[in-house]
Amino acid sequence: MASEGLLRLYRKPEIRLLLNWVLDRHNEIKPVHTSSVFAYPEVTEVTGLSDPVPLLDELSSFGVFERNQVDVEVACPDCGHGSLRDKYACPFCGADRLEKGEMVEHYACGHADFIENFTKNGDLVCPRCGITLKLIGTDYRRVPNIYRCENCKRTFSVPKIIHICNDCDCSCTYETAQLRPIYSYVFNEKFREEIAAQSTLETPLTLVFQDEGFQAERSKTLRGASGVEHNFDFVADRGSERFIFSINTDPEEVKPEKVIEFFAKLFDVDAKNPVMIVMPRLSEEARRIAEMYRINVVEGENVGDIIQNVRALIGGEQGSVRKVMTSVPVAPAKVEVAPPPEAEAWKGRREMEAQMLERPEKVKVAYEGRLISPEELLQERRTRMKSLLS
Repeated sequence: MASEGLLRLYRKPEIRLLLNWVLDRHNEIKPVHTSSVFAYPEVTEVTGLSDPVPLLDELSSFGVFERNQVDVEVACPDCGHGSLRDKYACPFCGADRLEKGEMVEHYACGHADFIENFTKNGDLVCPRCGITLKLIGTDYRRVPNIYRCENCKRTFSVPKIIHICNDCDCSCTYETAQLRPIYSYVFNEKFREEIAAQSTLETPLTLVFQDEGFQAERSKTLRGASGVEHNFDFVADRGSERFIFSINTDPEEVKPEKVIEFFAKLFDVDAKNPVMIVMPRLSEEARRIAEMYRINVVEGENVGDIIQNVRALIGGEQGSVRKVMTSVPVAPAKVEVAPPPEAEAWKGRREMEAQMLERPEKVKVAYEGRLISPEELLQERRTRMKSLLS
């Protein structure tokens, strides 16, 4: 289960917007260098935050994102802004009136000046002694990229670099400037289902059931007949009627293991209306297993599709599950509801088990590194429950 701190974050509107966008196949958030600063324009557009970095860092501290450093930004030490302009100054007197060019030094008299001052009628003539310079290396040498301060007249090859903040006009040097690491943020897939349950679907799903007169609770713990407590993503009650939800998401399709895991908990709590919410879809094998276990399935590409199809699932005057159907005609997503069992089929766990064991299909599922049948999985679950109670 999510920590209290993370649950508080999930309730923030801007985080809900961001996480809903992330679940829609935006697994990595990369910085973009624009207008002399690094920014996250997609996140800004989704959340409305001009600076979303604190939000991204806070989610990263809980493990929702993994930060990867991709660059370093030079920032103002006073205001922290990353938009700076550079100014060259004299390292001796600090003045910024500089001249840059190629310098010529006459070996005989020692005079040095920019080459423009040596040029006369196409020849190099020393302005001090008037001698024409002919052989480089013998009469003179040329030194490129030399600076001269117009204030103190001294020459140098490396100027002092001053950074000036475009936001507050503060000046700093490499010694006082702030270095800020720039990160990309990669979504941690372990949080996908938790976020779908706690952040993106919680509020609209609650409203749907409240409209139908249900008492809705998220992340509810139910004690099974074995004495073991099971956590379910969402539970809605109205009198003797109860819906139990498992919320599952995957970048491509939800695998059979999720159906098996849900059924194992349902078996222990004797659930009557189990529903798997799946974004975007179940795999074909998972779909067959869900049908075999009489688990209702609601699929959708996004939260809007899911909510629309949940309304269809609980539609009707009394809000009960609709009768036999393979899909609810709500485009573009599908709601698949397994055919109901006989009238007495859900009365107890033993009847439920008997139905499953009598099926001729031999479905194999991955469990702890090996392939086993659903019958073997049930036996594994019983053994584990007994060991916990002993």
